[in-house]
Amino acid sequence: MNFRFFGDSWFWTWVPLRNDPKAFFSESMNKHGEYDHSLSLTKIMLQSLGHSVESFCQPGYSFNQTCNRIHQCRELLPSSRHPEVWVIWVSSDLRPAHHTNSHIVPEWDLTNKDVFLKQYNEYMLWSLDRVNKHAVDKVNYIFVGGQQNLPKESVWDKITDRHPNMHLLSECILGSLMRSYQNSGFSDFGRFYLEEEFIKLLDSQSEETKLDYELVDMMAHHRKQSNGDNSNFQHISTRLMWPDTGHLGFNGHVMFVDYLLKYCEDNNLL
Repeated sequence: MNFRFFGDSWFWTWVPLRNDPKAFFSESMNKHGEYDHSLSLTKIMLQSLGHSVESFCQPGYSFNQTCNRIHQCRELLPSSRHPEVWVIWVSSDLRPAHHTNSHIVPEWDLTNKDVFLKQYNEYMLWSLDRVNKHAVDKVNYIFVGGQQNLPKESVWDKITDRHPNMHLLSECILGSLMRSYQNSGFSDFGRFYLEEEFIKLLDSQSEETKLDYELVDMMAHHRKQSNGDNSNFQHISTRLMWPDTGHLGFNGHVMFVDYLLKYCEDNNLL
């Protein structure tokens, strides 16, 4: 099977094992990473099982940028003779503003929580609708919440005439893995639990802006969920994210690949 991955830095574990510019002691291990301190056990494991793996992920990408890259990569399909699985990691759309096919990031309204969330959902939905509209029969598109969640009810279920080859593997992969492998009653983090751009957005507002502090409090609560002092996050970090603190770690990648392949097997995608 050909696996192609799209998204941000969640394709890799970032490995600060020691105080050194290189992640590992050996040059051989350091050659595994496309970036300093990076290692993708997802890629290594899938390749060891005989699958072809290619990454189009880019650290720091917004979800909109990721979906735009998916659209651009349709040109790859004529050269592919076999069905493919494209795995799409979901990330924040509050990352720096950009233009995509004349579609401009909204001027986020921070004066009303409900208006902001409506804007945000509609912007994510615009990206998803674009992938769905140009979905190709030979490709199964599997979306997975990573750096940010992909809410099923408020976003995914709103896709217009969703194709059967559009799949939602998990709204929040950390929660899915904890529930599946640890027999845990863990509830998903809030969708903005790893959001790093909201503070910058706040700082960019004029003094006259009347902020909705219910929105600010919601963002602060979500972000607090991934604070190092949070016992729930420490529990997750130890099992799924070590030695990283913001991505899947070694154990997390193993569990993710198993979870992904089980979904593919159950839905006859391989």
